[in-house]
Amino acid sequence: MIVASMIADAGAIRNPAAPASAIMEATIMRSSPLARAAMVLVAVAAASLSAVTPAGAGAPDRGSSPDAALATLHAALQRDLGLTAEQAVALAERQQRALDQHDQLSDTLGDAYGGAWFDPASGVLTVAVTDQRAAAAVKAAGATPVTVSRSKAQLDGIKAELDAIVRGDRARLADATTWSVDERSNQVVVTVLPGATAKVKDLVAKHGDAVRIEESSLRPETTADYLDGGDPYNGCSVGFNVSRGGVGHFLTAGHCGTAGTMASSNGVNIGPFVESWFPGDDDALVRNDNPGYWIQGPWVYAYAADPNLVYNINGYRDSPTGVGVCKSGRTTRLTCGTITGKNETVNYAQGAVYQLTRHNACVEPGDSGGSNFSWDGAGRNYAEGMTSGAALYGGRCGAAVGQPTQSWYQPVAESIAYYGVALMIAA
Repeated sequence: MIVASMIADAGAIRNPAAPASAIMEATIMRSSPLARAAMVLVAVAAASLSAVTPAGAGAPDRGSSPDAALATLHAALQRDLGLTAEQAVALAERQQRALDQHDQLSDTLGDAYGGAWFDPASGVLTVAVTDQRAAAAVKAAGATPVTVSRSKAQLDGIKAELDAIVRGDRARLADATTWSVDERSNQVVVTVLPGATAKVKDLVAKHGDAVRIEESSLRPETTADYLDGGDPYNGCSVGFNVSRGGVGHFLTAGHCGTAGTMASSNGVNIGPFVESWFPGDDDALVRNDNPGYWIQGPWVYAYAADPNLVYNINGYRDSPTGVGVCKSGRTTRLTCGTITGKNETVNYAQGAVYQLTRHNACVEPGDSGGSNFSWDGAGRNYAEGMTSGAALYGGRCGAAVGQPTQSWYQPVAESIAYYGVALMIAA
């Protein structure tokens, strides 16, 4: 899913009949969750940062230790991806080169584009194409072409048919948990519950081997952490700081709160959910009505020993499979992995969410809405999306119990386009 196509389609993706504020399953959306104060990076518009001081404290020195932040990121990569320090540096350089190639090619190949994937071990970007002229262009850009029979647009069309089915009659795909385009196999892959292959096969038979059905007993779950007692808000995580009309906001997951409810952290109000979507999409926009307390900027919390250590966000991307990403969230803190799928429909118990990106960084309840970001060899960090959910084993991510890890995030590119916000970025 290319950023340009996300922006062009933003208006068509939303289903006005199904914002989170209208969801019948109220227990899932029962309050407006936020991360604890140390993680919340929200406040005034970036232009006036230096003029604002939070109540009772001096303004924090955010992002003043890029070397320390990079060291923390490399430690997470070494832990989660099994890399040495030298390999982490090399991966960033290879990833930067591949992303530059992908940006160039995805804009020029047109209908011949069949998808792309990155091999972190070799640093090779492979680009699927449907004709020899496109293959020559891929070679000229320094990437590796592979010829396929179906374009990405054709496969996206098949997936869109399945999306239309579940929008019209959810019961017809009740036993399907996810479906997405697998660019490596040049197929649409539908994952179903055990024993449900025959039922779903009838829906896709006309597409022949363009569709592959796999069975799995895992059903994806959203990763909100519901709190009881006197606390009316549950625990999610802030995504990315943005501004709209000069007013600070932040993006998070739609299932974390309904439109109109108040967001707060550690007993301090932030502001309301001005719009929230779930299912269909899984994102929300929260306004910062308390800029005198919550200072806002282009930051992702590093969960390091230094509480002021953050990752500066320099822009946003919608990267291809194989690219490394890290996630920041209140429960599992900083975890890293790689993108394993794009434009995937996840059929949660509360309803289907479309166009999610799948990755294998650990995500658990409470991480919902948190930041997912990629990086390059020049020390720049790019917003990728806000955590939506994961396939959990008794509430734990796969990595925690020695099993494969599957997690999903809502791509930030579509959210930025839909809400008409500007991502706060470091100079």
